[in-house]
Amino acid sequence: MPPPPPVTFTGQSKDNKQIKFLTLNIHRNITKKTKWIMNTLQTKQIHIAFLQETNKINNTTRQTIENDMGGTLYVNQGREMSLGTAVWIHPIFDQYVKKAETVIPGRCQKIELEIHKTQINIWNTYTPNTRTQRETYLQQLKQKMLPYQQDFNLIGGDHNFTENKIDRHHFRKLTLRQRLQKADYQHSATWKEIKEELAIMDIRHDKNTNDPIFTYSYKTGKSRLDRFYISTNKKHLTENDRLIPTHYSDHDAYSFALNIAIEQSKPKIWKLNTSILEDQDSLLQIQDHWKMWQGQKLKYNDPLQWWDAGKEYIKKKVIHICSTKKKERKQKQLDLQNRLDMLEKLYKNPNQTHEEKQEIQKQLREIELEQSRGIYIRSRIQDITFNEKHTKLFFHSLRDKETKHRIEALTTDSGKTEDPEEIISEVTKFYTNLYTKEPDNETEIKVILNSLEKTVNEQQNRKLIEFVTTKEVKETLFIMNKNKSPGDDGLPVESYQKTWPVIGEDLTEMINNVRLSNQMTKSQKGAIVSLLYKKNDKTYLKNWRPISLLNIDYKIISKIIATRLKKVLPDIISPAQTCGVPGRQMQDNIWTLTNLIEKIEHDDMETMIIAALDQEKAFDRVSHSFMLQTLKKFGFHPDFIEWVETL
Repeated sequence: MPPPPPVTFTGQSKDNKQIKFLTLNIHRNITKKTKWIMNTLQTKQIHIAFLQETNKINNTTRQTIENDMGGTLYVNQGREMSLGTAVWIHPIFDQYVKKAETVIPGRCQKIELEIHKTQINIWNTYTPNTRTQRETYLQQLKQKMLPYQQDFNLIGGDHNFTENKIDRHHFRKLTLRQRLQKADYQHSATWKEIKEELAIMDIRHDKNTNDPIFTYSYKTGKSRLDRFYISTNKKHLTENDRLIPTHYSDHDAYSFALNIAIEQSKPKIWKLNTSILEDQDSLLQIQDHWKMWQGQKLKYNDPLQWWDAGKEYIKKKVIHICSTKKKERKQKQLDLQNRLDMLEKLYKNPNQTHEEKQEIQKQLREIELEQSRGIYIRSRIQDITFNEKHTKLFFHSLRDKETKHRIEALTTDSGKTEDPEEIISEVTKFYTNLYTKEPDNETEIKVILNSLEKTVNEQQNRKLIEFVTTKEVKETLFIMNKNKSPGDDGLPVESYQKTWPVIGEDLTEMINNVRLSNQMTKSQKGAIVSLLYKKNDKTYLKNWRPISLLNIDYKIISKIIATRLKKVLPDIISPAQTCGVPGRQMQDNIWTLTNLIEKIEHDDMETMIIAALDQEKAFDRVSHSFMLQTLKKFGFHPDFIEWVETL
């Protein structure tokens, strides 16, 4: 057998409206055929594959398939080595899996998909090849399927029998004994009952007479044992069914396309799951991965590009770790539930106890508890403590939080609108006008600058422009607040804090390179802008506050600059300004105002004007040109001004 070609899977649906299914009996030894199976799925652009005779699948084989192909391999093992079924689902559709369960160990499994309010039950079946065993199995299967007779059902696999003469072809006339042997592969009264009860039909129902195909070959003939059945009222959604020859199994694969509208999902913003950092094994993997990346530094001419590429390198590793853990947890939950179902049948008396049953129930509760904790953390709801069971209050709070920051209607010049496109257009127009730079009044700027008399001294300037130390970076990093939304690189402050022992020196070097080159990478300066509702009427955009979610690189650098700047502010800023200057408090202004009023009353002044001014979006509308001119007037070193300008 020649070596299989390399696998490079894309798996995109044509026009994003088709799901391509395949069924294949791999005929044992899946560990030796893994690459060939993956190549078949890749070249034929399959999204969901039904596999039979998979009992030799081990964790290594499963991980190989999931790592190389993505998605999830749902395994159903049996006791005999000739048994076993598995369903592989491409990552595009894995997100739609609602439930996966073993129906009959080693013989049948069911997976529920929910695709934009359309629920599909897919059944992978491997029917026994002797009549007695087959009828017993099909009777069991019938009972399992009957509760779903009103649903959208899709059944595929190796049925090990045929329904019509057209599905069988013999190379020569058979003896009576051979005909009796082959009769085992023909017809099934129970299957006919299943078809009638579930209202399903062979997807090749209207093609058999004119275009016979055969999926299994043997010495005296060939048969179509591998088939798909679909709910009769959904038959019109199928097309392009075809045979796919294979050289590594005694069966050929059979595939078809299901036409169902799949909405194009919006690009998601990736965020590192901080819980992964609490797992020591996962944290060590991430740290070791970064140590490997350090060996690539000399291959990059620009150290900032190396740093950026390294973050992407770590991101892929973290995604892989999280994906693996999620699949392991899902499979463990499925195995535990299947085992519990079996024990429930063995111990039907509710007063009977069983140690294994209690242990399984405990493990299932732990998994559910972990999932609940994840919902709680992601919700970011304040003033509600975590509980093993989420209360009605929690879900009400979660719903209110989601709706609070959603713009469902806007009041415009032409009235109120709820149309999404009009809302987007109005938001764009409003903030474009708001943040359009207005021309600076040079005359007023000169007056203000000429009024500034104090300057930074030489010693202060030397402190401001000296290189950043590892100690300074660490102190800055570890005083930053946790549980904050990250920037567009998805890395929160916890990721830097937990990996500090291995990234500390590299992080410091990166910051000093920014300082020397006076430039940051595009990703470091990128931001996610989000609108937060403040108060009053939600339909007016003036009542929404835009915030920029910046990445940690930017935050650390800006915080270091701000920390150094704070040390000189008391010496150059007028005592009348209390905000933002260390050692001064805003209530000082209140005392000043109180004393001023008392002075006016004491001197019996007739006229007094007190004006309280609030600039709209003041921090977002500061003139950068004026700010840089002010720094220069205060005597800040040119290198420090350039560092500030880099931001």
